[in-house]
Amino acid sequence: MSYLFYFLVTLALAAPLIAVGLVIERRWPARTDQSFEGILFDIKCALLNISAAWLLAPFTGVAAVFLINRAGGGFVHLRSDGWWFGASLAAYLLSRDLLDYFVHRAQHRIPILWAMHSLHHSDETFNVSTGWRHFWLVSMLKVVAVYPLLGIVFDAPLAILNTAAALYLLNHAWAHLNIRHSLGRWTLWVMNPQYHRLHHSVEREHWNCNFADLFPVIDVIFGTACLPRSDEYPATGLAPSDRPATLIDAILWPLRSGPELSRRRTPLVAGAASGTPR
Repeated sequence: MSYLFYFLVTLALAAPLIAVGLVIERRWPARTDQSFEGILFDIKCALLNISAAWLLAPFTGVAAVFLINRAGGGFVHLRSDGWWFGASLAAYLLSRDLLDYFVHRAQHRIPILWAMHSLHHSDETFNVSTGWRHFWLVSMLKVVAVYPLLGIVFDAPLAILNTAAALYLLNHAWAHLNIRHSLGRWTLWVMNPQYHRLHHSVEREHWNCNFADLFPVIDVIFGTACLPRSDEYPATGLAPSDRPATLIDAILWPLRSGPELSRRRTPLVAGAASGTPR
């Protein structure tokens, strides 16, 4: 019953986030080259991913708990009472974002991981629904092979885990909004759509930058931050163009005979990761 509950909760949260995001994008669009077909396709991907995660949750959940217990996990206890809640949440979010950062970089460097992750980058109409265009196996691989590392380090109460999950869900919608808004001097302080749009850009100068999920400062620390110009909203997608035509294409995406995976092999260009305007 608990797995069904989380399935329904995920659906209940995703639907209004996409709906509200589309309304906001219609009012302040960064680019007007949006297509209803692309948005509908992303929604189908969302339903596919949520359903697959729900169906396989009993197996992935057991595997993750087994790995954590075998490693004797939970070395650092995170308290959630009083002011400890904020400190514990910050420690957990920073640690998860750092872990996600290196996983994300690996997804752009390792062929088999890029073969899956490139589906997310195939969206040529970057918008709020893009946050749900992922290969269906990716989230489950993270549950089994990545996030147990957090469980091994932290003994985190449900209040921390659920709050972090909600914040990441909100951020995935926010980061992919197709809106024309620049944070200016604050761009590298908090994740924002313009900053993340550069990560999806078809322009070579933007490839392999802006990997962070919540905190752009992680990109700054590791030299992968690319600060957008105030009026910079590039086209997005894969170069050369490669996108699924049907949901079956998305389900079988890594098996396709697509273009050469140039994005993952392209080194950072000089100055693109400086964290300063170009």
